[in-house]
Amino acid sequence: MAPHHPRRSSARQRWGAATAQDLAGAKDHPALKRFAGSAIVGYEVRNFDEVEFQTSTFKEYDLAGRDTRRYIKPPLQQEGKLTRIWYEAPGNTRALELYRNYANELAANGFAVLYDSSRTERQGSGPTFSPASAAPAATSSGTTEANT
Repeated sequence: MAPHHPRRSSARQRWGAATAQDLAGAKDHPALKRFAGSAIVGYEVRNFDEVEFQTSTFKEYDLAGRDTRRYIKPPLQQEGKLTRIWYEAPGNTRALELYRNYANELAANGFAVLYDSSRTERQGSGPTFSPASAAPAATSSGTTEANT
């Protein structure tokens, strides 16, 4: 299925309303519960792909090479089935509420933090989660990625 990433979704919903509709053909990943009232506005599944998860602090830009960013430690590279889901939460939901909701759920389900930029000298956007098998992982961009 081709990725769908709208600039703005018309699926906005207020707390308590039940009018939001998911993108046609989209479904939740079985590893995570949906935040109440959210709608799927972007969805992509690839039977086989590769993904890299940041595991350390950003070090420098490599302007001459293929990789534009260098990190203190190399990223974790995983291959397998990849699912990306972009949810839009109800209008009054704050980003921190969503972040804490998913971070707590992942931790409760046995996922471990691979890297948390807020705990290093150079602060960033937050942790990357993964269980021992490195599948699935949630990114701090608001999407969920799963390598299964």
